[in-house]
Amino acid sequence: MDLSELYEFKYTPNTFDEMILNADAKVKLRKALDELPNLILYGPSGTGKGTYVDVLKKTKGLDILKLNCSDETGIDPIRDKVKSFATCAGFGGIKIVYLNESDFLSINAQAMLRDLMESVQSVTRFIFCCNYIHKMSPELMSRCREVELTNPPAIDVVKRCWSILDKEGVTYDKKVVIELVKTIWKRKPDIRKALVILKDNVVDGVLQNNIIMSVSDGVYKEILDGMKLGDPEVVRQVLKSHQIDYTGLYKYLYDVLMNEDSVFKKDGEAILLVGQHDYRDNLVANREINFMTMYFDMIMRGVV
Repeated sequence: MDLSELYEFKYTPNTFDEMILNADAKVKLRKALDELPNLILYGPSGTGKGTYVDVLKKTKGLDILKLNCSDETGIDPIRDKVKSFATCAGFGGIKIVYLNESDFLSINAQAMLRDLMESVQSVTRFIFCCNYIHKMSPELMSRCREVELTNPPAIDVVKRCWSILDKEGVTYDKKVVIELVKTIWKRKPDIRKALVILKDNVVDGVLQNNIIMSVSDGVYKEILDGMKLGDPEVVRQVLKSHQIDYTGLYKYLYDVLMNEDSVFKKDGEAILLVGQHDYRDNLVANREINFMTMYFDMIMRGVV
């Protein structure tokens, strides 16, 4: 499929005014467009971190080097790519080093960056984008302005969805769009996810009234059903058979435990364990092992 057919690509904002941001972030980022400070943009996926960098490039015409830190976590890419780019003078004024998923950077890589940032301030600025700011070193944080991108206004997302459907000539019920966005926002505000689900549920020019939210929900329910059976092997097989978004899985379990009665034998204790392991999920080397450790803990405590 041509990417230009997908709403999340076709309707990517081209200007800052087109971006959907919470009020605090909008003020700070508008100011940053003019001042070009070093920035740390942090928050959940789908809230506009990468979009802001794209808008910055489009509106300012800056020379930007992008490094995906989930692929290149160590000191070598900083030395070989970032340093060589950052230290040479550009032809168009200030240059930008864009470090996406910077919370994956090693301690040594972050240490090298803090000295490099100071030595090239006259020609280069740095933008770090991450989900978890606590993984950034205090030394780097002290050299940057921090902007949290979270909770974009749901009503603005609804209006954007209506506008897209109108432009696409789609027949739709406005209330269905409202419920779609409300459901996503209950789990985790995500503009990109809203547009993906919106597109997936348009069939033959009509937005379906019974929205299918995600294939993941079926997988999560399969995991939950396996947990209720008290059979670790069933749960493990589901985990290994699918690409699991563990953040989404913990949120799903939390929502079910909060909204339904008697999911397990001890729902309150289950919520505590889900919260603990959701936090650890950002720190551990193997996320499947972390989840299974939680499940075995539930079994041993008589939670399930």
